[in-house]
Amino acid sequence: ATLLLPHAGSAARANADDGAAYVVRAGDNLWLIARRLGIGLQALAKANGLRPGRLLHPGQVLRLPPAF
Repeated sequence: ATLLLPHAGSAARANADDGAAYVVRAGDNLWLIARRLGIGLQALAKANGLRPGRLLHPGQVLRLPPAF
């Protein structure tokens, strides 16, 4: 499994036990994360039970869609 952690302006990969995930950093929103990772906004929102306009908080862990 993969955990994507922000590192110096990019995403770094590390192991995670429960599947692919992304840790939100300051200034992130679902649209930016989806674009950065090359995944669909709706798929990312659905994987986390969120609406696309939902406010995210630094340190929040988002699950990535299974196809990622």
